[in-house]
Amino acid sequence: MLPKIDTPKFSFTQPSTDRSLTFRPFLVKEEKILMLAAGGGEINDMIDAAQQIVQNCCIDDVNIKDFTIFDLQYLFVKIKSKSTGEVQEFTLTCGEKDCNSKIQYELKLDELEVKGLDKKVDSFIKVNDEVGIQLKYPTAEVALLGDELDDTSLIALCIDHVVNGEETIDILNEQKDEVDEFIDSLPLHAFDKVKEFFLNMPRLEHVIEYKCPKCERDNFIALNGYEHFFG
Repeated sequence: MLPKIDTPKFSFTQPSTDRSLTFRPFLVKEEKILMLAAGGGEINDMIDAAQQIVQNCCIDDVNIKDFTIFDLQYLFVKIKSKSTGEVQEFTLTCGEKDCNSKIQYELKLDELEVKGLDKKVDSFIKVNDEVGIQLKYPTAEVALLGDELDDTSLIALCIDHVVNGEETIDILNEQKDEVDEFIDSLPLHAFDKVKEFFLNMPRLEHVIEYKCPKCERDNFIALNGYEHFFG
C-alpha cells in the first residue's frame, strides 16, 4: 500500500467576516488547474480556477461561491504564497513611450492586504420612511458574468433583501422583471448611495512605485485581483 503524504495546514482570516479558515497548500491537481487557466489567459477561466483551488484547499466546510470577490482574491494569493513561494517575480515595463525599459521586480505576497475594510459605507440604503435595501458585496459568481451585466442586473444580484415596513422580502423569491422594475424606480438619492457602496467596495490591491534606471521616469503599477498571480 502506498503511503499517505501529510500536508501542512495554515490559517487565514476571511476579510469580509473576520472568520479564521484552515487551508492546505496546492497539490499537483491544483497546479494543473492553475497552469490550464494561465495558458488560456481569459479572466473568467482564472476566476473559475481560483474558486476551484480555494475550495479544494479549504479544510473547513464552506461554499466558496458565497465568498465576496475580494475574499476569493485574497485567500487565493495567500494560499499561493504558502504553496509556490512567498515571492512573486514580475517584469515591469517603463511607461515612457521612447524608453520601454524592462525592470525585474520581486513582490512579497505577504504584503498584499485587502484595502478599504475600514471605510464606513452603509450597506443598508434607505429609500424612504418605509422602504430600504440591504446590499451585499458581489461574489466571484457575479464577477464571472462580467460584461453581460448592466447596472440594474448587477444591483439585483447584490441585493440581499428589501425591507418594506415590518416586512422583509427575500429578493430570490421575486420575479426578475419585478426586481428590475423596482431598481429602475429608485429615486436618484437612493441610487447614488448604491453607487457609493460599490465604488468604495474593499479590494485587494498593491501599488508598486519605481524609478526607471534608464530614463529616470517615476512609474507606478497597481496589482489587483489574481490575474497577476497565475502561472
